[in-house]
Amino acid sequence: GKKDDVARAEALLTELEAFADLEGAQPLASPYSCVMHAHVRAGNTQASEKTWNRMLQRGIKPDTVGYTTFIQLCTSSGDVDRALKSFEEMVSAGVRPNGTTFAVLISALAKDAKVLECQDLWTRMEALQVKPSVPCYNGMIQVHAKAGLTDLAENWMAKLNTIGRPNAHSFGALMDAFAKHGQHTKCSELMQ
Repeated sequence: GKKDDVARAEALLTELEAFADLEGAQPLASPYSCVMHAHVRAGNTQASEKTWNRMLQRGIKPDTVGYTTFIQLCTSSGDVDRALKSFEEMVSAGVRPNGTTFAVLISALAKDAKVLECQDLWTRMEALQVKPSVPCYNGMIQVHAKAGLTDLAENWMAKLNTIGRPNAHSFGALMDAFAKHGQHTKCSELMQ
């Protein structure tokens, strides 16, 4: 199960560190990122943060996956402000965010209907020429739907239709918005 996977990942990381110490070398960031991700998936955010701190204490510069995993850790713990601060540190450190980085942040902000913050992130994603993923679009649909801006949510769905295939989250966010705002005809149309 997940606990066994995490335990194996931790053991391998400890072995890697011991080997690197013997050789006078420094491990790469990716093994730490993998262990952090395993902890986040297992729901153990404290252990993931310990791995993050362990990596930093060794002087290892986090990579895109490491930062994104740490940002996900922050958002899953409900600390969106810390996630945004980590994102700023990531960009300042010259580590390029990817579509997943933006999707995690947009999704977290969407839960609180923070439309302007999501739009700002989208603008930054475009400025950095990061290709948005379907979850990025889903977050934009969700934030506008939660804010009661169903027309804008529909526009984001239309944009998603031009680049990829909407998924259950896309339709669910839009249908939820229509239902909450009494637009039952639009719900029916969406189902067709």
